[in-house]
Amino acid sequence: MKNYVLAGGLALMLAGSLLSGCSGQPSEGNTAAPAAQQPASSSPAEKPAENAGTPAVKSPTGDNGAAGQHEQSNLPKTKQGTINIEGSDQQMTFKLFEANLKGSASFTTYYPEDMKAEEVGSGEARFTLNNNKDAYVSVVSLPGVKTDKEAEKAAENTNKAIQPLNEKNQAWTLKEYNIDETKNNTDYGGSVLIGKHGSGYFLVAYYFPVEAGDGMGPRIDAILKNWVWSDTGEHLVKAP
Repeated sequence: MKNYVLAGGLALMLAGSLLSGCSGQPSEGNTAAPAAQQPASSSPAEKPAENAGTPAVKSPTGDNGAAGQHEQSNLPKTKQGTINIEGSDQQMTFKLFEANLKGSASFTTYYPEDMKAEEVGSGEARFTLNNNKDAYVSVVSLPGVKTDKEAEKAAENTNKAIQPLNEKNQAWTLKEYNIDETKNNTDYGGSVLIGKHGSGYFLVAYYFPVEAGDGMGPRIDAILKNWVWSDTGEHLVKAP
């Protein structure tokens, strides 16, 4: 499975470890889905588009060019897009979310209507599947982190089952980690990805039950592909 994170309570775990240790119309073309990892004992889930097995995703990504802060502030509140889940195209409404996180991680994105988006405190943005609170994407700003090593320590302190990956699946990441664990007889998969914008570090985390992997992959992809930095108007995921 892909690098798709964190066990519940991400904000609390990160806050503790960090404070102490230290985006137009929907695109109709398929985009590369983020890589996610699942426990080896589970059936294979989607891989990023560059790897075999990833569900093709037609998400409202827009053009991956500079947007400019003024244009971002006038983005439509919703727009339509299509994502592909298990080989079937599904039309979906995507909602605008503006994340104003402490540090350098403020951005806009669009997320599927069947997810809830919210800021948790001043340092985390979370996108949770409506029918499963254990399936979510979390973005955490790391304003107190100054070096790559400190960012790695922050990531490694998020979950005891975390393991570093030898190769990156995303061009924008500095380092990526996989999470495989079992809780209450349920297998969970996830990833923690370290990113840097300007001089500020941040984490992007995916976490969900293995059985929810097929649906979460395209949703995660849409969120990342729509991500535009508020200060520069640049996309997190660059166009090929």
